[in-house]
Amino acid sequence: STRSAFGPPHNPHDITRVTGGSSGGSAASVAAGFADVALGSDTGGSIRCPASVCGVHGFKPSYGRVSRYGLADLAMSYDQIGPFTHDAFTAGLVLSVVGGEDPRDATTTGIQTRDFEKEIDAEKMRIGLPKQFIEGVDSEIISIMRATQKNLEKRGCEIVELDLPILKYALPIYHLDCYAQFASGMQKMDGLRFGHGWKEGS
Repeated sequence: STRSAFGPPHNPHDITRVTGGSSGGSAASVAAGFADVALGSDTGGSIRCPASVCGVHGFKPSYGRVSRYGLADLAMSYDQIGPFTHDAFTAGLVLSVVGGEDPRDATTTGIQTRDFEKEIDAEKMRIGLPKQFIEGVDSEIISIMRATQKNLEKRGCEIVELDLPILKYALPIYHLDCYAQFASGMQKMDGLRFGHGWKEGS
């Protein structure tokens, strides 16, 4: 969010800090109380990272759950629209509204509208936790995560710790694939028909 054509958003918890990603304006607006909910788009973390940095909930739905019609995506096969909210319950409510089939987006074909408020049942939830996700993470964050894990287990959730060594290939494959799609999709942003002017340092 540091290169927005309309000026960079600031983190409402500390205006000297960034908002964490390309949907940072949406995250900051919810964190600051300007909006109860906001939408963002996530390719490889652009909802989840700003949500974390700004202290709100952010959720990237499964591919095809929410229509991408009208989205200027970074990489077509990755991008998804998702909510920023103050809690997970509200994120489920928003997803119940915006998710479902859209004839203008073929990736949503056959996707049924779901009422996530009624579907959530902690006693039937099975949550995977890959050990690779916490390797090298700050100890304070790990302690918060473990406390959340215990709370979920008390509510009836089953936490399954996983070993996914293939994850070491995820980042290089993502960068290769994402930027190939980006280069192809952004060819129209040549400054002649679309986009805003930009100069170094602005």
